[in-house]
Amino acid sequence: LRGRRASALHDPAHFLLCKIDAESRRTDEAIPCYRDYRRQHPRSPHAEEALYTLAQLIELHQGCAAA
Repeated sequence: LRGRRASALHDPAHFLLCKIDAESRRTDEAIPCYRDYRRQHPRSPHAEEALYTLAQLIELHQGCAAA
């Protein structure tokens, strides 16, 4: 995905990579992936789901106060 941020496929591909990390229980990769996703695609149709999943992962991994 590096170098192709203007591509129309970057948004859904980035989201799916984050989702795969989360569903594979690779929390240490999923949390920064979702943070980057939200920063790079704030108006994406997936932005709300990304935020929701990010909050869940942080709560489960780092505790309620961190979320």
